Amino acid sequence: MKRPNKKWIVIGGGGLVVLLVLLSIVTSKESGMEVEVETVEQRDLTAIVSASGTIEPEQSVSISATTPGEVVRLGVVEGQRVTKGQFLLQLDPVNVAATASAQAAAAQAAQAEVNSAQAQLDLARQEYQRRLQLAEADLIPRAQLEQAQAELSAREAAVRAARGRANQSAATLRGARHELSRVTITSPIDGIVTRVNVEVGEVAMIGTMNQPGTVLLTVADLGVMEATVDVDETDVVNIDVGQQARITVDAFPDTVFVGKVTEVGTSPKVIPTAAGPSPDATDFEVKITLEGGIPAARSGLSASTEIVTAERQKVIAVPVQSLVVRQVSDDAAESEGGVVEREGVFIIVDGKAKFVPIRVGIAGDRYFEVVSGLEGDEQVVSGPYQALRDLKEGDPVRVKKASETASAEGGS
Repeated sequence: MKRPNKKWIVIGGGGLVVLLVLLSIVTSKESGMEVEVETVEQRDLTAIVSASGTIEPEQSVSISATTPGEVVRLGVVEGQRVTKGQFLLQLDPVNVAATASAQAAAAQAAQAEVNSAQAQLDLARQEYQRRLQLAEADLIPRAQLEQAQAELSAREAAVRAARGRANQSAATLRGARHELSRVTITSPIDGIVTRVNVEVGEVAMIGTMNQPGTVLLTVADLGVMEATVDVDETDVVNIDVGQQARITVDAFPDTVFVGKVTEVGTSPKVIPTAAGPSPDATDFEVKITLEGGIPAARSGLSASTEIVTAERQKVIAVPVQSLVVRQVSDDAAESEGGVVEREGVFIIVDGKAKFVPIRVGIAGDRYFEVVSGLEGDEQVVSGPYQALRDLKEGDPVRVKKASETASAEGGS
């Protein structure tokens, strides 16, 4: 018996494959693309901006030295609660005390000069009065009266100059005494000492134009805390002072704190890198003051925040994944052929997909607010992703049954 030719076997197999593909395409067109749908209905939506940052005290004071000197006494330790005016530390007062004593002596000398000039002025005034009486009686020449008058004017000028020097010395003395008072440092607020950077015997340096001064210690009021977070430039435009926020602190994962936005940065944060400022992202600093205290609060705790930027009650909404972009005809469009791209959704009408352009408002976690384009109760295509990407106007569709959707979600 003669064997069949291998060429005809290959041709027959290829034809069978083509026939099966065509049959599959025809069957698919008749049955339609399988899609998931969701009924458009009214929902309550909340728009949220998420950001992360740290928890810091609202009031924190870093105390630096205003005069150089050695730390000779330290009266607090880190974590100690202090009250306003309580002693914190003292710098060596010898130099500033000597300066204050020298200025006090200079002020006393300046005041003595004023007293001497005043006495000479009184004498010149009396001499002038005597000569004036003699001149009026024509007992002395007019020149002697003029000489006495000139002497009086000179003494008056000498008194004014002496008083000016005395005032200058007094001002210098006040400054020296002020510097002397600042070597003894007290707490400017009620709070807790959150950081002590010096020990007894260390030398505190004052700041210069190019060199920051020594931060001796930090006192903070931990009773009022705020979250300082970085918000992306695309979200910060929706944030305003007074908006509510939810804060989760990593150290207390089971507790959600509430607060309000109290400050929105107007200048972007510049993040320096080795090549200069980072061009990758632009963030703005936002501060949220927490309502109530945090137990065992610490400065610098990591936190995540959710800022409520908008709320809508009972508005028509569509699933986020349902929103797609398609080209539609528009006679008023200036683009070539009068075709423009519009945002919209696919709804099911008589077993076929119909594209409906819509205008959306705020975005919740899973739904977009529909401002215009839908009335409600429409069946909107919500998935799967591949179907939404390929779906076109007028395509026949087949709605996936609820049991099939549930089993697919369970498998994923």
